[in-house]
Amino acid sequence: MSKNTLFVIPILLLVFFIGLTSCNNKSKNDYLKESISQYQDSTKSIEVIKYIPREYSEIKTDTILSNGFIVKVKTFSNMNTPLIKNSKLNFVNYKNYFRPIECDVIVFKNNKRIFKEYINVEFVSKHLSKTEDLEDYINNSISIDQEASLLSNKLVLTASVYKPESTNCISYQIIIDESGNYTTEKIETNART
Repeated sequence: MSKNTLFVIPILLLVFFIGLTSCNNKSKNDYLKESISQYQDSTKSIEVIKYIPREYSEIKTDTILSNGFIVKVKTFSNMNTPLIKNSKLNFVNYKNYFRPIECDVIVFKNNKRIFKEYINVEFVSKHLSKTEDLEDYINNSISIDQEASLLSNKLVLTASVYKPESTNCISYQIIIDESGNYTTEKIETNART
């Protein structure tokens, strides 16, 4: 054998040995996953807080119906008892504070106060069927159904509660007679298919 061949064989063996020892069977995908995992472990999460509605709002309405009912409604955002919904997406923790819309309702008939109630989700829970689970619901709105009130010679209020971050909404009526006695009925809705 020549001197060159004797010199080349140890170099080839050295290259072959280094190649075998540096090979650990990890693919680029494995390295990427490992790198992402290390990054996630070293990164602190971000918290995003959102208030819905952001600021206090209040609306007062006084309505006089031709059937003799006088209705005073104060609708406001309750800033003290939000429903908190948490969610997480990647490194961001979302914390949404849903503030319920609640109402003070006072009804008069023949210059005499016949009804005074604070309408919120607890009122609805107390007066609707016990089959409704309203734990994650908040009050949404209230209005006077003038046509139904005039046709029935009673006061008919229409209101709703909803579950934030969903499409679940329950509408109901509060029907008040001239003596101030009232009933609460769920409005059944049928979706069109």
